[in-house]
Amino acid sequence: MNSILSKKLHRTNRVVWRIIDGEAIILGTEKQAVYTTNRIGSLIWDNIDGKKTIREIINKIVNEFDVEYRKAKEDTLIFIDELIKHNLVFSK
Repeated sequence: MNSILSKKLHRTNRVVWRIIDGEAIILGTEKQAVYTTNRIGSLIWDNIDGKKTIREIINKIVNEFDVEYRKAKEDTLIFIDELIKHNLVFSK
């Protein structure tokens, strides 16, 4: 599990996105689907830049929102798994 937390994620080049009023709106051009997130999902999405590890993103969530590390980690990994399944992000 710790090796997962040290991974750095990248957005695919098959997405167009904007953050509006704290919510990410993501257009997956491969499947022509639109995805929206809440504020925490937007923070995750905005920090998927190929530079930050998943652990760093989780720590940022804990620092910016009133959430325990364990819950932030669990929810972040579920969210990232969905992003990967929809071919919106990948890890190197």
